Amino acid sequence: MTENRGKKREHPDNSQVEEDLNFSDEEGIYVDDIYIPPPLKRRNVEKSQTRLIITKIVNNYFKSYAENVVLGPFSKCFNAIIGPNGSGKSNVIDSMLFVFGYRATRMRCKKLSVLIHNSERYPNVQSCNVAVHFCEIVDKPGEEYEVVPGSEFVVSRTANRDNSSFYELNGRRVQFKEIGKLLKGHGIDIDTNRFLILQGEVEEIAMMKCKGANENEIGMLEYLEDIIGTHRYKKPLEQLNERIEYLSDLRTEKLNRLTLIEKQLEQLKGPMEEALTFLKTENKIAVCKNFLHQKELHDLEAEVKEVEEDKAKLTQSRDGLIAELKTISDEKIEKEKILKQEAGKYEKLQQKKDQLKDAFNAADKKDAQLQAEMTNTNNNRKKFKQQLEDEKKKLIKLQKVPEENAKLIGECEKRERDLTSQHEKLQAEKAKLMENIGHETKDLQVKKEQFETKLGKLKKTVDTTKNEYDLASTQLNFARSSEETEQEKLNQLRETIKNKEACIKERSGEVSQLKKKIPLTEKSLNDAQHELDAVKSEQNQIEHEIRRQRMSLEETRASMNSSKSRGRVLDALMQQKREGKCPGLYGRLGDLGGIDQKYDVAISTACGPLDNVVVDTADTAAWCIDFLKTHGIGRVTFIALDKQEYLRERANTRIQTPENVHRLYDLIQVQDDTVKTAFYYALRDTLVADDLDQGTRIAFGAQRFRVVTLKGEIMEPSGTMSGGGKTVSRGRMGRTVLTSTVDPKELEKMQVNIEKKEERLRQLTQKMNSLESQIRTLKPEFDQMRINYEKFSKDLQSLNEEQPLLYQKLRQQETVAKSTKSDPKEIKKLAAIVDEKKAEYEKALNIMKEIQDEVDNLNKAIKEKTSGKLVGVEKKIDEAVKMIEKCKTEITRLKVAITTSQRNVDKTTQKIATLEQNIVDCENRLRTMKQERDEIEADGQQLLKCIEDITEKLTQGKDDNVALKEEVTVLTSKEKELLLKKVDIDQAFKAINKKVQDYKTTTNHLYAKLKQLKVHDVPEEPSELKTYTEEELESINVEQIKLDLHAAQTAIKDMEPNLNVIEEYRVSQNVYMERSRDVEEVTRRRSEVKNVLDNVKTQRRNEFMQGYNTIRLKLKEMYQMITLGGDADFEIVDPCDPFAEGVQLNVRPPRKCWKTISNLSGGEKTLSSLALVFALHYYKPSPLYVMDEIDAALDFKNVSIVAHYIKERTKDAQFIIISLRANMFELCDLLVGIYKIFNCTRSITVDPHAFEKERKQQNGENKENQVEQNGIVNGNC
Repeated sequence: MTENRGKKREHPDNSQVEEDLNFSDEEGIYVDDIYIPPPLKRRNVEKSQTRLIITKIVNNYFKSYAENVVLGPFSKCFNAIIGPNGSGKSNVIDSMLFVFGYRATRMRCKKLSVLIHNSERYPNVQSCNVAVHFCEIVDKPGEEYEVVPGSEFVVSRTANRDNSSFYELNGRRVQFKEIGKLLKGHGIDIDTNRFLILQGEVEEIAMMKCKGANENEIGMLEYLEDIIGTHRYKKPLEQLNERIEYLSDLRTEKLNRLTLIEKQLEQLKGPMEEALTFLKTENKIAVCKNFLHQKELHDLEAEVKEVEEDKAKLTQSRDGLIAELKTISDEKIEKEKILKQEAGKYEKLQQKKDQLKDAFNAADKKDAQLQAEMTNTNNNRKKFKQQLEDEKKKLIKLQKVPEENAKLIGECEKRERDLTSQHEKLQAEKAKLMENIGHETKDLQVKKEQFETKLGKLKKTVDTTKNEYDLASTQLNFARSSEETEQEKLNQLRETIKNKEACIKERSGEVSQLKKKIPLTEKSLNDAQHELDAVKSEQNQIEHEIRRQRMSLEETRASMNSSKSRGRVLDALMQQKREGKCPGLYGRLGDLGGIDQKYDVAISTACGPLDNVVVDTADTAAWCIDFLKTHGIGRVTFIALDKQEYLRERANTRIQTPENVHRLYDLIQVQDDTVKTAFYYALRDTLVADDLDQGTRIAFGAQRFRVVTLKGEIMEPSGTMSGGGKTVSRGRMGRTVLTSTVDPKELEKMQVNIEKKEERLRQLTQKMNSLESQIRTLKPEFDQMRINYEKFSKDLQSLNEEQPLLYQKLRQQETVAKSTKSDPKEIKKLAAIVDEKKAEYEKALNIMKEIQDEVDNLNKAIKEKTSGKLVGVEKKIDEAVKMIEKCKTEITRLKVAITTSQRNVDKTTQKIATLEQNIVDCENRLRTMKQERDEIEADGQQLLKCIEDITEKLTQGKDDNVALKEEVTVLTSKEKELLLKKVDIDQAFKAINKKVQDYKTTTNHLYAKLKQLKVHDVPEEPSELKTYTEEELESINVEQIKLDLHAAQTAIKDMEPNLNVIEEYRVSQNVYMERSRDVEEVTRRRSEVKNVLDNVKTQRRNEFMQGYNTIRLKLKEMYQMITLGGDADFEIVDPCDPFAEGVQLNVRPPRKCWKTISNLSGGEKTLSSLALVFALHYYKPSPLYVMDEIDAALDFKNVSIVAHYIKERTKDAQFIIISLRANMFELCDLLVGIYKIFNCTRSITVDPHAFEKERKQQNGENKENQVEQNGIVNGNC
């Protein structure tokens, strides 16, 4: 367990990372970026009403402890832990070290996983845990105490097999800082842990030197400083000494440079005075010209003033006219706007009316078609009815024909017989007459009789053939009459269908053509629209790209200008990068990132290294430094990215921030992630707050952060704050990343690219205008095509619907015509008979005509001879013959009619049935069309009502628009009149403006001359030309000024100065002043740091001596008490400087002389070390102490003395002592026994005074019983 005391005591760690915990609430200061800690405040050593104690320790698989081994409960005062060697006593100390955050090596292990218990019974445990239970108590007399309510808390730590660990506070995971702050708040010294005395540590104190030989070794001086707290000044003192040395070297360098510039000023003084004389002469010339030009301007202003007055009058008139014109124009625009709105409404109503009219016309057209069809159908129905009536009448007649004809034939035959009898009588009378005159015309009569006999025979032949011909013709005509009528109807129907088909074909062609044209036109329209949309989209995109590229171009130019203005050092380095000599150079850190303008002040204030230059490696930085040294350009700080790579993981890890404020590093935007580590190096986890109040809350909360506000106030984790002043730092980082390596050719290329895109934009604009014109042409055509298509489609649909009906009628008529068609064979046969009978009739008629001519000639001759004796008789005979012939013909006709009547009855019956069916079909069609017409009529009424409403609105809107149009017309007339007036005023204005322009031209020419006049910056002379007042211009003599000007111009011709000397002298003088200020600044800084160094040294010495004296007095007291008469004291080896040689501990054991502690025996060394430890406990008291075998080297007497001292101290503190000495643990209040079973440590807590308390209690009870018995006896007596 013994360790080398010459090494520094280790601090607690959190997750194996060593941290220097500082839980002080005091705030230090920063001097030249060096942190100076605040003065030490001593802890109040007065006794508190409450104190902290450990109630128990629970070990779970920690080292030799198995599952859930409880150590305790512990007494509030003196607790002793005993047990055999190797049983696990020291593991109690290790468990507390483990909870208090020590490394595994401090607990005698190489790594945390070794702390996990491993035995045959528990071979594969994955983690261990130690929980220390604390509470605050209020002491009461004796061993009793009262626990402060709500003060209990448990601190635990868990280690895993993978060497990771975590802390818990009351079961909640926390960081070790929170636990350390809590414990320190209860008075436990976590910084030095002097309340823990480990095994062998007492002996190590005795072996300490006066002062450590090196920084890693602890001597008595370091040991005391660690306790007193002055060790915190060591690092600031070293930094202050280094800073003073650096500032001294810097001051020497700047003094040398100041001396060089003084010599240079002496050399330039003479030539500079000659140049000043020349400049003064030039200034004289400029002053004279300045006066003369101002004089001319003064004279011109008087003339201009008169013209301006005239112009003001005209301006007033014109303004009034313009105001009136604007009023009228505004009123006109408003009226036109209203009129346009009304026209739009009128146009919409008109369009709606047109649409309704189209719909009504379509309905009306369909109604007309239905009406025409109904009329046609009704006519057909009537016609069919009439035909039906006729056919029925005809049928009745045909059915009566046989009976009537038979009766007529009988009458005709009777008539024929009567006429034949009459004819015979007339023939006899004629014969008697002829006999009387026969002798006179005998020869002629003989011939006549011969011819008449022949003629009689021929007449019979002619009559027979004629009757046969008429009968055949009648039969043929009757056979053909029905067929021709139905055929004529069929032909008419076919002609109608042909016309309809032609109309359908025409409409189909038009519809088909429109079907082809509409998609093509629509495609052309859509293509044009899509192309227009694409052109507009491309136009918008190109406009956006032009704006973006132009912005990028301006930013690049600004970046180049910015990078050029950063200084000659950065310019020189960037030039090397552009030439390819230093490719690893990135540029200035502030130029490599961008941040929102809101955080400009915050980043400029909080990030000091923004002006540092970023490079890729340390070699590149070295090359840059050599380059700057070689060319004497200047100094600059470099950040090597390869040395900052270890920060990348932390840079990329998001942190949980109080109040969800931003981490300043996360707000920076970079183009190259490689440089992010450089920004994290410069900022770390600096947070940005809105104001100082929020920043204070965040910075000094449970976890401390470095915070900067938006106004530039900074709060450091140490507690320091900076801010104030009238100005703030800003502009050290832009909104975007500045590109400082752009080639000018690249800029030219970007400009050319923008010009190309602008040319493309002009082309797109022209194309867009062309497409819009094309769309305006195609849109009306497309709309008209769609209207025609709908119209023709409806016509075609109506025709197509009508066509099946026509075809149905055609089929019906064809059936009728076919049914009435005669038999071709019979027709042919009848026609042949007719032709034959006609030929026989014509032949017989011709022969009869020849014989009749002969008879007529003979009759004429006989008549001449008989002188008309037979005329009356012959006349009667002829009449009788004619009547007989007529009766025969009629009989023949009646017989033919009887023959054909039966066949005609069948045909008529069939025709009647056909006509009745046609009538039924027509009536059904009429009802259907009537229903359709009723529906169309209802729709038409509704459409008419809508049209009437819209017409009424249109009429009303038209009347309203007429009034508006009249008002607009009146306003237009007024506007024209005012415009004519304005033209006249404008002409007058032009004349005045021409005068004013002439004056202005002259004035501008004079002002240009004045502007060209400049005076040189010459000491003790005005730096600017004087502007003369009006009184001065009038009072000064112009001629004298002209003479002075001529004299100065003559004198300056002989001067030849070197004007560059003035600028060189001025530059050198500025450099001299700047270097003088640099020397003063460095001297001031060095003096300030020296003063701070002296103050810190004094503060360190005072604090150390104060603590040293306190510990020294208590050491004497402790040693005298322990040794019963000895003495001990500290001795500063170098009284002038206590920190130079350290502190020597000298002791004088009882009845011996003074000796150094190293020359004492083992027991004396232990007593001396214990005396020092107890003195330190007095200086820094703790509510609890844990000590491991501090009495190992003492004899029984000294053990008893130390034990009684500890017993006395337990009144104010809790002690846990590991000891094997009876004189020590016999005085304890509770005894914790440690023992091992099967390689597993167990514990038991025993009250060593319990038996004595029990015995005393029993003795007291016995005495009470005895008293009671005595009382009973006395009572009985």
